[in-house]
Amino acid sequence: MDARVEFFRAKLKLENIEETGKWIFVSVVHQRLWAYEGEKLIKEYVCSTSAKPPSNQYGSNGTPLGLHRIFQKIGDGQPSGMAFEKREPIGVIPAATDEKGYVTSRILWLTGLEKEKNLGYECGSENRKIYIHGTNKEGEIGTRKSGGCVELTNADVIELFAWAGEKDLVLID
Repeated sequence: MDARVEFFRAKLKLENIEETGKWIFVSVVHQRLWAYEGEKLIKEYVCSTSAKPPSNQYGSNGTPLGLHRIFQKIGDGQPSGMAFEKREPIGVIPAATDEKGYVTSRILWLTGLEKEKNLGYECGSENRKIYIHGTNKEGEIGTRKSGGCVELTNADVIELFAWAGEKDLVLID
C-alpha cells in the first residue's frame, strides 16, 4: 500500500474521522497534490504552498497542516482565469500580467478537522480563508510562494474541482 494512504488512514484513526471515498493529500515538502479514490491514486498535480513555514495560526500566512474537509466549492461555470476577491468574481485576469497574485478559476475552501490545530477561532483554516485555488502566476507553480493556500494551475484546479466533492477530505503534511 502507498505510504500516503497508510499515513492518511492512520491520521483518520487517530482523529476518529470516517474515511470518504475521494480524498486529497498535499505535501508541503514536495509541492505536490495527489487525488485518491480509496487506495487508488487518480492524479498527481504540481502545486505551490506557502512561502512561509507551515503554520496553523491566524495571520501567519503559513499553509496549515493536518486533516481538512472541503467546506465549499466556489466558481463552478466561471471561465478559466476568472479572478475572485472575497469569493466573488471580479473579471478574467491574464496570466502573470500583474505583480499581484490572484485567486483564479475555482476555489475549494477548506475547513480544519483537528480541534486547536486547524479548527478554532485563532487557528481554523475556514476562518483563515484557506483554499485550493488557481493563480494568475502559473509560471511559479511548484515553488513555495502562496500566502497560505494551495495553488494550482488554472487547468489543474478546474479538473480537480470537477472531480472533488464538498465534504471530501484533504490531508496537508
